[in-house]
Amino acid sequence: MSKKITAIILSSAVILTMLAWGIGAGANGKSYDKNTMNMGAGYYSNFGASMDESDEVREESYNIAEKPMEHVVTKDVRAAIETLEYDKTLEMLRCKVKDLNGYISQSDETMGNAYNYEHKYATITAEVPTDKVDDFLAYITKEFTVTEKHVSINDITSDYVETESRLEQLKVQKETLLGLLKKAGSLSDTIAIQDKLTEVSSEIQYNENMMARMKNDVDYTTVSMTICEVDRETPTETGFWYEMKEGFKETVFEIGDGFRAMIIWLVSAIPFIALLLVFGIIIKKAVKAIKTKKDKGEESGGQTDSNSVS
Repeated sequence: MSKKITAIILSSAVILTMLAWGIGAGANGKSYDKNTMNMGAGYYSNFGASMDESDEVREESYNIAEKPMEHVVTKDVRAAIETLEYDKTLEMLRCKVKDLNGYISQSDETMGNAYNYEHKYATITAEVPTDKVDDFLAYITKEFTVTEKHVSINDITSDYVETESRLEQLKVQKETLLGLLKKAGSLSDTIAIQDKLTEVSSEIQYNENMMARMKNDVDYTTVSMTICEVDRETPTETGFWYEMKEGFKETVFEIGDGFRAMIIWLVSAIPFIALLLVFGIIIKKAVKAIKTKKDKGEESGGQTDSNSVS
């Protein structure tokens, strides 16, 4: 019985080694390899061909490997928005994401400075249900000035199916080890099986987390948006009359912007101008005082000369 248990433990170790190799391959972005799965099952049967559990695991391995691959994709969206009403735009975006049963995963804002023409700027990352992301894109295109929009689709079918197959194999492996644990005839066999159970349970948890993350990526689309406050929005239409109208508006804006800059400069230069005026007044009074004193001296000198002649 002890030799029988040892053979099973050795076969379990080989299966775990093959699974660990498969996990490493998946982490490096390699595709699912059916031959690797079959080879692992073959090793298991060689070490424990006389046991029913071995045949069961081998049969399950082939069944998993032969499952058809389904098309699994994730979506990512990037959009750039210009707005004249920054605070209102942010509030509308947050409300729309919430209405679609999505959520904001990240939000960063930079406050502007009117003096040096800096405007408010925000980056928002939203997770929107994939089946509603088209509605969200149609909404922002209609309500705001969208200057850039990019949609990327990532095919994760290979990783998804590989992780799913690996997880099923690990669960079968765990059930087999639990059955062997009940039949263990010695303390050493019990300890060895428990060690393998710990390893398998850890791998199951890791792969379940991977599956949950991939399912979330499939169910929710990541929408990354930049919202920039501007003085005037970038035109998105075309045509002769529209371009002529926009050219006129551009000229008027530049004239107004020039006056705005001049007024800002004058207001900001008031302390300097006031200081110059004070210095000017002081210098003027000093020159006047010196001139008055000089005139008085000349008059005193003229009177002295007249008295001497007399």
